[in-house]
Amino acid sequence: MPIASIRRRVGRLEGSGLFVSLADYPPLSSAEVEAIGCRVRMGGELTREEEDRLHRQISVVGGEL
Repeated sequence: MPIASIRRRVGRLEGSGLFVSLADYPPLSSAEVEAIGCRVRMGGELTREEEDRLHRQISVVGGEL
């Protein structure tokens, strides 16, 4: 498949609203951080979205700001 065709298809998918940019998610609330912490302590795993959102505000969670 030609690159131009792939770019057009990807562009249509991105514009369709099916994919939400990480920047569109609000920061994690304290309740969400606590729930994630409890789940990790119990041996659970983070989703990719949770990991990304947590990394975005890690300095806030770590008390650096």
